[in-house]
Amino acid sequence: MYPLLFSVGSHPVYAYPVVFGGVLLAILAWIAWREWRQRDGLLDLVLLALLASLIGARLVHVVANGAYYAERPQEIVLPLDGGLSFHGGLIAGLGMVALLALVGSPGHPGSMRRLLIVAAALVIPVSMGLLGGWLACLLRGCAYGRAFSPPQRFYTPDWPDLVGVHAFRLPSQALGIALAAALLLTAGLWTRRPGLFLIVLGVGDLVIAWTRGDLFLAWGPLLAVQWVDLAIVLAGVALEVAARTQERLLVPPREETGSPS
Repeated sequence: MYPLLFSVGSHPVYAYPVVFGGVLLAILAWIAWREWRQRDGLLDLVLLALLASLIGARLVHVVANGAYYAERPQEIVLPLDGGLSFHGGLIAGLGMVALLALVGSPGHPGSMRRLLIVAAALVIPVSMGLLGGWLACLLRGCAYGRAFSPPQRFYTPDWPDLVGVHAFRLPSQALGIALAAALLLTAGLWTRRPGLFLIVLGVGDLVIAWTRGDLFLAWGPLLAVQWVDLAIVLAGVALEVAARTQERLLVPPREETGSPS
């Protein structure tokens, strides 16, 4: 855990804002490059989805840690302290995309096809954000793995939690980084199937949640975040069904040829 990277004079430079700022700049650079290359009029919609994601990520984190922020309201508008919820950001971003893509905007009527195009455009930014979030948590110590007593001759990293308590832990952060890196490296596949991307993302995060030691809120048999993961999976299934339906509509019907009478 390296929450403090270095100091410039008497000013400390923390890991989370450095990673967060770097990932945000990378996402904005990719959005600008895509607009320069594609020129399909999606720039405003993608930027609005990014803004909604940032607001949703911070809002969900603040609500989930209401007792802390009730005593420190001045910190609510300071997301650089490590307080962002990936699930909150993803749900807010997807909601904004669905609303604007289906309702439409001046010059761009809403349609399911437009929703699929925008969802595909967000595969890489979402993967980059997920990778940056897990990397930042690895450095800061958040989203730490569940502690357990390993069997003899069984190796597992002696990793710290958020407050620096070391224990043998399941490598939740490493698993999250691996999932995000795999999604990013195979982004070419998922941009053609954004629904499948959401399904793999939701299932992967649901499994990783069982290894985490910082999650306690549960609703029935699952943790709260796992119910959100299931909602992400269902959204992916809906997108995949819509994509297949659109493909069938674009295929011209075959002309029936009968034998001459």
